[in-house]
Amino acid sequence: MPSDKKNTASGGNLSEASPMIGFDDIPANITAKWQEAANLLAEALKVPVALVMRTENDFMEVAVSSNTAENPYHPGDKEHWEGLYCQTVIQKQEKLVVANALKDPQWDHNPDIKLGMVACMGLPVNFPDGRPYGTICVLDRKEHFFTDTETQALQFFRDTIEADLLALQNETELRKRETFIRAIVDNLPIGITVNAMDADARPEYMNDLFPKFYRTTREALTSVEAFWQKVYPDPAVREKVRARIEADCASGDTERMYWPELPITREGEETTFVSARNAPIPGSRQMISLVWDVTEQKKDREELARQFHMLEVAGRMANFGGWIVDLSTKACTWSDIVFDIHEMPHGSAPPVEEGINFYAPEWRERISNVFTACANEGKPYDEEMQIITRTGKRVWVRTVGEAVRDEEGKITHVHGAFQDISPRKRDEQNIHHLNQVLRAIRDINQRITHETDSEHLLRQSCEILIATRGYRSAWAASCNADGETKAVAEAGIGEDFAPVREALEQNHWPECCHLAQASPTGVAPIFNTDSNCTHCPLSRAYRGTAALAGRLRHDDQDYGVLVVALPEGVAESDEERTLFRELAQDLGFALHALDSRRKLKRSEEQLRQAQKMEAVGRLAGGVAHDFNNLIMGILGYTELAADQLPPEHPVREDLNQITRNAHRSADLTRQLLAFARKQTIAPKCLNLNDTIASMLKLLQRLLGEDIDILWKPAKKMTPVIMDPTQVDQMLANLCINARDAIKGVGQLTIETESTFISEEYCEQNPEAVPGSYIMLAITDSGEGMSAETKAHIFEPFFTTKKMGYGTGLGLSTVYGIVKQNNGFINVYSELGKGTTFKIYIPMARSPEPETTADHAETAEQPRGTETILLVEDEASIRITIKKYLESLGYTVLEAAMPERALQIAASHQGPIPLLITDVILPQMNGRELADQLTDARNDMRTLFMSGYTANVIVHRGILDEGADFLQKPVTMAALSAKVRAMLDQ
Repeated sequence: MPSDKKNTASGGNLSEASPMIGFDDIPANITAKWQEAANLLAEALKVPVALVMRTENDFMEVAVSSNTAENPYHPGDKEHWEGLYCQTVIQKQEKLVVANALKDPQWDHNPDIKLGMVACMGLPVNFPDGRPYGTICVLDRKEHFFTDTETQALQFFRDTIEADLLALQNETELRKRETFIRAIVDNLPIGITVNAMDADARPEYMNDLFPKFYRTTREALTSVEAFWQKVYPDPAVREKVRARIEADCASGDTERMYWPELPITREGEETTFVSARNAPIPGSRQMISLVWDVTEQKKDREELARQFHMLEVAGRMANFGGWIVDLSTKACTWSDIVFDIHEMPHGSAPPVEEGINFYAPEWRERISNVFTACANEGKPYDEEMQIITRTGKRVWVRTVGEAVRDEEGKITHVHGAFQDISPRKRDEQNIHHLNQVLRAIRDINQRITHETDSEHLLRQSCEILIATRGYRSAWAASCNADGETKAVAEAGIGEDFAPVREALEQNHWPECCHLAQASPTGVAPIFNTDSNCTHCPLSRAYRGTAALAGRLRHDDQDYGVLVVALPEGVAESDEERTLFRELAQDLGFALHALDSRRKLKRSEEQLRQAQKMEAVGRLAGGVAHDFNNLIMGILGYTELAADQLPPEHPVREDLNQITRNAHRSADLTRQLLAFARKQTIAPKCLNLNDTIASMLKLLQRLLGEDIDILWKPAKKMTPVIMDPTQVDQMLANLCINARDAIKGVGQLTIETESTFISEEYCEQNPEAVPGSYIMLAITDSGEGMSAETKAHIFEPFFTTKKMGYGTGLGLSTVYGIVKQNNGFINVYSELGKGTTFKIYIPMARSPEPETTADHAETAEQPRGTETILLVEDEASIRITIKKYLESLGYTVLEAAMPERALQIAASHQGPIPLLITDVILPQMNGRELADQLTDARNDMRTLFMSGYTANVIVHRGILDEGADFLQKPVTMAALSAKVRAMLDQ
C-alpha cells in the first residue's frame, strides 16, 4: 500500500523516482520465508515470540510470528498503536531493548504486558525508498537481558527482510519500465523487429506497426518462410536481400546495414518505398531492424527534381541560376550556375543559415528579412546585393525569391533565381565614383588656394572626401623632413582611429604608409584589408573594402600620407588610381607651399628681430660714445672748478654732487656699450669660481638679509678668457633682477659647471655653437615670468617695473656681455616657479675633451631594447631625445603632458622600466607624475631633467636629495650613458 512518509535517509522522495511497494505486493513465498526465519529466531533466542509487524496509517498488522504455543500474536491480528513496543520502535526509528517492563513505569499501560510480554528487543524495518515497513521484535514472558549475539541474530533477520524488499522494488521497477518501453515501441511510426542475426533473420519480436507496413498480421509473420514471402514476395529480390544480410552480418559494419529506398511490391497496389536499418545488439546474436515508409518523401524529391530541372533550363536561357529551399528541413538545392557564382564545387548546397552567411555583412540582415517574409508571409522579393564567395571575392548578384504552397495553401518551399550582375554594377559604380572623386578634387583645390594652416587643410580635405561620397573614410598625416609626425586628421572613422592617431603621434606609421612611400607611382592599393591588415587597428573598420594609400610628395620631399577606404572593385580601376595620385600630388604641393611660406615668415621675423637689435645696438653705441665725451668734459671742468675753491666753500658740495651724477651716467653708458658689444674690455684668463667667490659678500649686501645665497661651484673648473669687470656686471644685474622678483624671504642659487654642447643641441638652439663651455647658472625663488615676458626680457628699455624704478637695460647688458664673449644664454622660467639664467662662456683653453663632436658621432654609444616613457612639454627637446634613444634601439613612448603620460602607461601592456621627465611641467610637476606612475608600476625608475639646477629643485622640495637628475642642456652622449646606467642597476 502507498505511504506518505518521506525518505529521510537519502534526502529525497524515492517514491517519485521508482515504483512503490505496497503491503499487498509482498508475495506469499516471501512471507513464508520470513515465517521460517521467525521460528528459527525464537528457538535460537529461547523466547516464546519472534514476529514481524507491518504498519499502515493508524493500525499495525502482524505479518508473521513464530509458531509456538505461548505466542499470543498471529498473522493478521490487528492492534491499536498506543503503548506497544513496536510503536516505539517505529516512531523513533531506532533499536529498542526492554529487559523487564514491569520495573519501568513507562510501560505500565503497555498492551504487550497484558499479553504477558515483559521483555522485548526490536529493530525498525524500512522499504528501500525509506518508508517504514514496520518492525521486527523478539519478546519474552520473563526478564531477559539480551546479549550481543542475540542482537546480531535479530539484525541479520532484519537485513534479510530489507534485502527482500529491495529485490521486490527492483523487480517492480523492471516490470514498469518494460511496460513503458513496450508502449513507446508499439506506438512509434516505425516498424521494429528483433531478429536472429543470420541469413534467415527470424523475427523474435515485432511491434504492432511492423506487420502493417506489409499489409499483414503479426501471426502471418511468425514463421521464417512466411516472413520472407510476405515481406519480399519477389524471389529475386528476396535472395538479393538475404545475401546482403549475410554479408552485412559478417562485416559487423552498421553502415552497411542500411537501405535508403527499398521497393516493396504488393499485388494490386502501387509500389511502396521503405527505408530500413539493421543494428546488432551488443553481446548477442540478435539485431534490431527498423523500417519506415519513404514513399511520399521520394515522390516529393522527384517532384522537386523536376521543378529544379525546369529552373535550370530557364536559368540557362536567362543567365540565371535556380535554387529551392525546403522549409521543413531548411535544406537548399542549388543549380550548377549558383554553385559557380559562389565559387563552390557542385554538389550539396549549404543550409539556409550558411547560405545567408555568403552575403556581405552589410546585406545579411536585409536578405534574412526578405527571405523570412517570403517564407512566412509569401511576400516575393527581387533584390540586388553583394555576396562574398568561398575564395573571399565580392560579387554583385540579383536574387529573386517566391513562396511555394501546397494544396492547403501552406508555404512549404521557397524557390527563386540568382544572377551575377557584377559587370553591370562595376561599370555603374566606377562611373559614379569617378564623378564623386572629381568633385572632391575640385573642392580640395579650392581650399588649397585659401588655406594657410596645414593641419586645417588636411582635416578639411578628409571631410570633403567623405562629404562628396567619393570615399567611405579618409585619414591623413603630415611629417617634417625627418619623418616625424606633425599633424593628423581623419573623417568617417571615429573612435576606431584613436589607436592609429596615438601610434602616429609616436612616429609609428602603419604598413600602408610604408607601401605608399615605396611605390614607384606613390600610390599603394591594399585589398582584403581584414586579412592583409591584421596588425592595423583599422582592419575592422576597413573590413569588406579596399584601401588606397597615397604619398604626399613634392620636390623629392615627403610631406605625409593620405589613406582612403573604397569598394574593392573601384580600387582596381586604373582611372581611379590616376585620380587619387593627382589628389595626393596636389596635397603634397599644398603642404610644400605652406611649409615654404612658414619658413619664409619665420626667417623674416628673425631678420626683423636681428635688424631691430642691431639698429638699437648701433644707436646705443653711438649715443654712449658721444655721451662719454660729454661726461668726461663735465667731470674735467668740475674737477677744475673744485680745485679753485677752498675746501670749506659751499659750492664744493654742489660740485661733488655733479661728480657723483656724472659717474652714475658713466655706469649707464657702460651698460649701453655692453649691450652694443662696444664696451672697452681687458680680457684675462680667469677662474670663474674664484671671481664669483670674491664677489659673494658684495652680492649678499646687494640682495639684503632676506635673501640667502647658495653657492655651488664646480669641483674642477677650466679657465675662461673674460674681463673680470664684465663678470661683476653680469652678476650684479642678474642678482638685482632676482632681488626684485623675490617678494619677501627667498633664495638665490649660483652654480658653475663644465659642459659640452653637441651639434644636436645646436640644431634646436641656433645661437649655440658646438664646443666646451663653462656654464654659470643663477636661479631665484621669485615669481617667475610668463612666456610673453620671457620673449622680451633682453630687449633694451623693456622692463616690468614701475616708471622710475628701472631703465630696462640690466638684462640687455647681460645679453651683450655674453655675446661679446662668444657665448649664449638660456632662460627657464614659469609663473610662480622662479627663474633660472644659464650663461655659457667658451673655455679659455681647448684641451681635447673627453667627448668631442667627431668622437660623439663615431664612438659606440651604449644601446638597449627597453621601453622608455619620455615626458617633456618642449617639443624640440622631446623630439630630439626620442629620435636619439630610438636610434640606440630603445622603444620610446612620448607625451607632452602628464595626463597623456598616465594614459599611455595605463594602456601599455609591457613593462616600462624607465621614466624620463622634465621637472617643471603643466598640470603637475615631474615628481608628482613619477609618484603616480610608480604606484602602478613598482619596477619603474625615474630620471629627472630641468633647466633649473638640481640644487635649486632639491631646495624647493620638488626632488629628494640624491634623485637621478640631468641639468639642461645635456649632451646626448651623457644622456645615453645615464639611461644605460639606470637600466642596468
